[in-house]
Order: sequence, then structure tokens, then C-alpha cells
Amino acid sequence: MPDKIKIAIADDHIPFREGMISLFEKFLDIQVLFDANNGLEVMEKLKSHTPDVILMDLDMGIMNGEETFDLIKQKYPEINVIILTGHFNDSFVVRFIKKQAPSILSKTTPIRKIAEAIRAVYLNGYFFDESVSLIMSKAIAESANELDTKDRPELDLNYQEIQVLKLMCIGYSTKKIAEKLHRSDRTIDYNRNCIWHKTNIKSKQIPELILFALKSKILSVM
Repeated sequence: MPDKIKIAIADDHIPFREGMISLFEKFLDIQVLFDANNGLEVMEKLKSHTPDVILMDLDMGIMNGEETFDLIKQKYPEINVIILTGHFNDSFVVRFIKKQAPSILSKTTPIRKIAEAIRAVYLNGYFFDESVSLIMSKAIAESANELDTKDRPELDLNYQEIQVLKLMCIGYSTKKIAEKLHRSDRTIDYNRNCIWHKTNIKSKQIPELILFALKSKILSVM
């Protein structure tokens, strides 16, 4: 990790923005590189500044956050944009999962958790807390239950591993997967270990497995 993770804050509510900047001063590993009032200002400042992570609200004038998010992904794909919003609901989260947002946080999230998200996104490329993980699992449940699938040799995953992976993503335990697929608990444990090894997901975290499944088109967001 570098001496400091450079971030930008984009929000048209000045007191909120100034409060965030003040709160981040207590973190020795995070530096606020710039702040912006709207999307147009963000895009202008990105011409001369390169943050590692941008915290961005969506309800901004002139150029809103969603339009700015899409533009940053197109022009600066190396910059991670964390969505920080007051409109935190299932449909909103699903929309930005489809856009491959690396993290989606409510504006009521404590500053230490936001700092944790910044570090995780910088190091691992994503951060989803329990509430977002639950929404993700619900959103993929329908496609996860479509168990009729094929081997994925390009991923080194066989038919049964694909089945187990899908059920893992919606939170099924080893026992529940074994019951659904009519296999022994021991067999499913073996499948799970193979999946973690073959996908190279060292954290063994379900949100990261969901992202792998979405990117690999094993699952889709309904």
C-alpha cells in the first residue's frame, strides 16, 4: 500500500463535503486530493489530478453522479468510484451492481466503515457490506436456481462445481447444497474447496465469488 491512498469527494452538499474532508484528516493513510461540487467539475479536475478512489454522490446538478460514473469508467477505468448515496434501496443497488460499481454505501455509513471501504476497494477492487451482499444474493437468486448448466472448461469448472458455486452465491450452506443436489456433505465440501482454488479467490468471501460469477456469466442479475 502507498503512503497514502488519494481520494476525491464529489457532492453538491457543501456542509456534507466539508465534514467528510475534516473527518478524513484523522486517517494517516488517506489523503483528500480534491473535492468537487458536480460531475462536470470532477471531469475537469481529473485532467490534472489522479485519485485512486472517488467517493461520489449521485444527486448532483449540471452533470449527475450516474452520468459521471459512466464517463469515468469509460475515460479513466483505473479509477475506482465508490457510490455514496442517500437513496439506498434494492433496485438502486442492483442497478449499480450491473454497472460494476466496486462499492455502494449509504450516506449514513460511519466514517470508519467508509475508510475501510476505501482501503478494500484500493487493495481488492471491491467492498460490499452485509446489506449490499444480501441484496446481491437476492438479485441473483433466480439465475442461481437454474441449475441446468454446462461445464465451463475455460474456467476449469465442471458441471457440479458450477451448480455448487451458484448455490454458494445465494448463501446456501454445505448441508443445504448437499440436500438440493442429492450429494453427501463431504462431496460438497470437496467441491467448495475446488471452487475456491480454481477461482483463485483467496479471501473466500461470498461477495467476491458473486462478482466472479457475474463477470464470468455464470450468474446474472435479475
